[in-house]
Amino acid sequence: MKGCYGLTVYGDSMLPRYHPGDIVFVRPIPDSREIDFGHTYLVITQSDRLLKVLYPSDKEGTLILSSINPDTTPQGAPLYPSREIP
Repeated sequence: MKGCYGLTVYGDSMLPRYHPGDIVFVRPIPDSREIDFGHTYLVITQSDRLLKVLYPSDKEGTLILSSINPDTTPQGAPLYPSREIP
């Protein structure tokens, strides 16, 4: 576990796999070529800390961040929609 950090999960966007209060262990990945798409990562931006499943985007230099929670709004839209980040 050398180099890992334990963090507490907040929110329910990653239910049912990760629950609020769960502890997850993460480690820095300095090279984006090491990302194993379709797996969960902690993504740190200037304003957010996000536990999400990562996928490649059609746009070069961007990633798709997806939540696991399948809940929808009353209109049928995802409660936690995917988003793209550079």
